[in-house]
Amino acid sequence: MRILTFLFVAAAYIACIAWLVRDARRRDTNPLFVGLAFGWLGPVALLGWFALRPPIARVIETADDYLDPADALETASRLDTQGDWADAIELYHYIADRWPEQMPYAFACIREIHGKQDLAR
Repeated sequence: MRILTFLFVAAAYIACIAWLVRDARRRDTNPLFVGLAFGWLGPVALLGWFALRPPIARVIETADDYLDPADALETASRLDTQGDWADAIELYHYIADRWPEQMPYAFACIREIHGKQDLAR
């Protein structure tokens, strides 16, 4: 019974660290710092993170503001990483239309997102 309790607590601890790291990345905060803080301070750090975490940085700009495909692709990739798949797909379509040389890459990224969506269902 003690082993089962230990495994449950350890799994919950690791799951909290993983969530904190993902949330810190979405908020442009150093994920290593947040993960280590939770590792050292436990639930106190989790409560502190909920109270003090910064807002999620606005990623998407108006499509016409992108001057080169690298900027637009970086933003689309970031949206994909954050799980904002619909916005990422929309931006990849815009990239393919505006910069035809990026079309194969943009459509490959869209296929990858559709694969993630299928796995999530």
